Amino acid sequence: MRKYFYFLLTLLVFAFHSVVSQPAGLQFGSHESLIDQRTGLKLMDGKKLNVNEELELTVDVFFNRSPKHYFGYILRIIDDSHRNIDIVYNYKSNRFNDFSIIYDHQLTPIKFNYKNRRNALNKKWRKLKFKLDVKNNEISLSLDDRTYSYKVENGIPPMKGLKFYFGANNNPYFKAHDVPPMTLKNLQITSDNTGYTWPLDEKEGEVAHCKDNPEYNGKVMHPIWVKQTHSKWDASFNETIQSGLYCFLENGSGMYFVKDKNLYRHDFQTSETKKVGPFAIDLKSDVRNRLVKNGNKLLVYNLKKDFVYSYDIKSQKFEKFSADYPISQTATHHAQWFDKNNKSIMIFGGYGNHEFNSHFTKYDIEKNNYTDINVTGDKITPRYYTGVGYGKKGHVYLFGGYGSVSGQQIINPENFYDLYEFNENTSTLKKVFTWDTPSDSFVSARSVVVDTTDNQLYALTFDNHKFKNEITLRNYDLASGEMKIFPVAIPFNFSDLKTVVDLTFDTQYQKLYAILIEKVGVESQIKVFSLNLMGGFYIPELPKETAEIVAVEDEPASWNLVLFMATFSLLMVGVVIWRKSRKTIEDKTEESSQTTTVIEKTESASSDVLATKEEPKPKSEPVVETVTIEEPVKVQPPKVKKSTINFFGGFRIFDSTGKDISNEFTPLIKQLFILITISQYINGRGVSADKMIKLFWYDMPLSKARNNRGVNLTKLRRLCKTIGEVKFLKDADFWKLEIGEEVNIPFFELKELLVKPQSRETLLKILEILDTGKLLLGTDYEWMEEMKAEIVNHLIETLYGYLTSSEVKLSNQEKLKISDTILQYDHIHEEATLIKCQLLSSQGMHSVAKDIFNKFKDEYESIYDEKFDMHYNEFLREMGNTY
Repeated sequence: MRKYFYFLLTLLVFAFHSVVSQPAGLQFGSHESLIDQRTGLKLMDGKKLNVNEELELTVDVFFNRSPKHYFGYILRIIDDSHRNIDIVYNYKSNRFNDFSIIYDHQLTPIKFNYKNRRNALNKKWRKLKFKLDVKNNEISLSLDDRTYSYKVENGIPPMKGLKFYFGANNNPYFKAHDVPPMTLKNLQITSDNTGYTWPLDEKEGEVAHCKDNPEYNGKVMHPIWVKQTHSKWDASFNETIQSGLYCFLENGSGMYFVKDKNLYRHDFQTSETKKVGPFAIDLKSDVRNRLVKNGNKLLVYNLKKDFVYSYDIKSQKFEKFSADYPISQTATHHAQWFDKNNKSIMIFGGYGNHEFNSHFTKYDIEKNNYTDINVTGDKITPRYYTGVGYGKKGHVYLFGGYGSVSGQQIINPENFYDLYEFNENTSTLKKVFTWDTPSDSFVSARSVVVDTTDNQLYALTFDNHKFKNEITLRNYDLASGEMKIFPVAIPFNFSDLKTVVDLTFDTQYQKLYAILIEKVGVESQIKVFSLNLMGGFYIPELPKETAEIVAVEDEPASWNLVLFMATFSLLMVGVVIWRKSRKTIEDKTEESSQTTTVIEKTESASSDVLATKEEPKPKSEPVVETVTIEEPVKVQPPKVKKSTINFFGGFRIFDSTGKDISNEFTPLIKQLFILITISQYINGRGVSADKMIKLFWYDMPLSKARNNRGVNLTKLRRLCKTIGEVKFLKDADFWKLEIGEEVNIPFFELKELLVKPQSRETLLKILEILDTGKLLLGTDYEWMEEMKAEIVNHLIETLYGYLTSSEVKLSNQEKLKISDTILQYDHIHEEATLIKCQLLSSQGMHSVAKDIFNKFKDEYESIYDEKFDMHYNEFLREMGNTY
């Protein structure tokens, strides 16, 4: 009974997953788009939302890669009084965190990075959750299993008339077009126990439909709907090329091609085509012509000929070498790839004169010759039309083909549906999979795309037995062997000696590009089609009228829904039976002291092809993995007293009731107050009356200047009375502050801490103050520069003293914190950068350390206009093993 229950539960989960995992989401046009073409989503435009107690917003986010930068607003929440809450994204910034929250125009302590920044953009959906708790005066932000909270000391009043802006917006007070590269789906907002949902599963249009009430539909600017971009191949390029010569760029973002005896470079994303230079080579269009990129050189070869051309892209000059391929009669549609480590063109298989071959050969660029490779391991049958894909370093996959066991075309030729792994380092061949022969025969394009992270393989296939043909995309799971077919195909006319099909993957923009070359007369026509894979590979559900070229698995969603409902019904029956027999089972359970875990393996229902994996691993005992979920991280800033003068993180003044009165300081009074406070910090006496006049009223007659000074000081006195025990005293000719015990002024507290003897307790207090923000952030006056520099220099000297101290024992994390604080004030502080790099390197984070050094080096050279005279390794050795 229990096995039956587990089986139904497993089937139910599978069926449910098949139903819900349909393509959905709104992709945001980011910095790669023109500034007025970026995507924005606006909610609650006509129907404004009020929050009296609690607001909760959750959304699934897929953070995309960007060839430019990542900064932008994930979300801006604005109320009727122009209070704002911003969730800001700034991945890969050297100065700011990946995520941060701004509340009421101020940066909050909620700021954090990805848990694993190196693999942050690892092609997965993340759950982002924002919560505003008005009753408890708390803001929190969660990303996956981590939660950061901030308690607003002076309270959060109810928010009225909320509007929600994701990405770009044209609000006149909060207009923004900095859009992070992201895709959103499953958006939910709950306000005071009333919830609204926007699935963001549209396929077209500028409306984001609210599931609960159409009156709450959202408006979208320049939408990019995932359903639309994942549902069809887009024709993106069509050109006549010479000799059939083309090759892809290494990251799949574009290609080189030859036309009219010139070399061109085409960018897939921007659709720009640029002329590189003359390419005066006279070759007839031939499917055996190949163009291969090797660093700054392009190699041209044809295995039927006895030559290889080398073209230098920079100098635009050719060299011609003689090289004789030993089995040139069986070279048509051979498999080819470039071995970077050994600087060789690798060749497998081919066809000609009614024969197939299974030879592995390499062309050594330095020696300029072809040699056979002695391959060990599994045997592969002679064939052509084999797809090649790069796996992990030094590993290449060979997929399918058409040939015969004997190599003779007249003796039982057949299509092969298998996968081999070739190790370039050991020349070993291993058979990985064999799939059963399907009803529709096919061969592969020249290239396949292998994703070793997710164990996926993408292959463009076509039937080599038909003239009226179509190119079909197939997705293989290399763990289970399951195969899925993309239901939209590309029609073309197939001819064995006139047609080339190829595939590449743009790793930056997550797009597949299908290449079709058809020989027409003496020239060839190249067509490029793109398919978006941002957020994953989906099988779209197509309307019947568009299904003229559809694979066997037509209408998968309908079948999945039937499967789900049937399984659910069976499960309910099973539960009833199980409950009736529960008492009997419980009685028998006492007799057994051993609990057995039963793991049922169910056959996948989504594939019409079964796979046999070679060399299965030995069975092992079931392992139950324990997952540790982190407790929410409570971000607690230093407790703010009601009467507070805070210069860290900006200019923030709170009165005796805890109200923020910062905005009541006019620009001039604010400068007066800062001048008096900073002067007192430096010299202990304050500022002279004459200096005030020279700075602020230098263009007035002396009598008028003194009058203005008196009026403004009177205004300042009134404001200071509201803060609490804050008085202005005139000692001789100097004005200074007298601060009561109830008034909190971290700036003066810092001064006392900096002159205390070194201790770990003192250091932690210093860091606690500095952690609230940079000194007078966003407040810059010309008269203040020299005074501020004096304070900052003393601060850096003190922190550096702790960093190099042998008296105070600090953890690596504390040393990193000190280094980061120093670098916040001095971006090119050599010693702090060095120590940070050494610490990170010692923890195995070599690439992160090198990135920090490179950013330091770039900024150094930008500021001083001269090169930094050390390389990374020299820099690390500079201070030896000091730490």
